[in-house]
Amino acid sequence: PVGKGPSNSSLVPPPAHPHFAANPPFRASNVWPDIPGFRTVMLEYFDSLWQVGVTLHRAFALDLGLDPAFFAEKFRKPMATLRLLHYPPSPASLALGQMGAGVHTDYGNVTLLATDAVGGLMVRDRDGHWLDAPVVPNAFVCNIGDCLMRWTNDIYVSTPHKVVSPPGRDRYSVAFFLDPDP
Repeated sequence: PVGKGPSNSSLVPPPAHPHFAANPPFRASNVWPDIPGFRTVMLEYFDSLWQVGVTLHRAFALDLGLDPAFFAEKFRKPMATLRLLHYPPSPASLALGQMGAGVHTDYGNVTLLATDAVGGLMVRDRDGHWLDAPVVPNAFVCNIGDCLMRWTNDIYVSTPHKVVSPPGRDRYSVAFFLDPDP
């Protein structure tokens, strides 16, 4: 059906898949740790976030006055990445410019971010002020990326953000980057 994304089996081909024989740009096989059940859990999570991303793009299309399936053909073999991130505790006082991740915008379409209760994600509003992103249990932070901003002629705007790890606390987040087909 329209809007239903492919399963993770088609988005994450095995290393021996002919797709990798041609050494395509922006593609590589996954390297999995030898942890029982890890691969299965991560692929199920990836697939779940892929479905959220597909649904979000249907909503973007509707909001833009387009057919709900407008984005579907542009995400048949997306450049989708799932990253498990750890930021070690920062010292009590940081040197100027030191943090967990410097100021940036995401270059793709959408980033879905699951975070822990530690916080540390900051976003810059349009007036240039830095705000702490609220920690909302069982929710995702959704960042619009530069690609979607350009695709929509700045109707959607990517938000500059950074990570400042709280002193003395480890910070964990899981980021799912959903970008269109190459």
